[in-house]
Amino acid sequence: MADGIIQLTGTITVPKDRLDAFREALAVHARLSQQDAGCLVFEVTPDENDPCLYRVFEQFENRSYFEAHKKRAMTSDWWQATSDMDRAYQEQIIEPNELLPENRTVTEATI
Repeated sequence: MADGIIQLTGTITVPKDRLDAFREALAVHARLSQQDAGCLVFEVTPDENDPCLYRVFEQFENRSYFEAHKKRAMTSDWWQATSDMDRAYQEQIIEPNELLPENRTVTEATI
């Protein structure tokens, strides 16, 4: 298995009646994720046109760090609150020169 920077992009669709609970859980999840070893970027931001759609952008130094992050997340209150929400993720290995587009902060979560 190739080891490089792991990038996850995609969306989470949040039921309208659960937006407040989602935002509360996201605040904690984002803080913990940003503290995960190997986290380079962690962003979960609302879509400009759809308040129930959140865009996800994550980068981790390597597969091991990414898998540790997923393992922690799947045993957290975040997973309990959101595991039934529709997710559409794409995972890829990227080269270091593709790491951060200009003007992107290292970590952020817009809630």
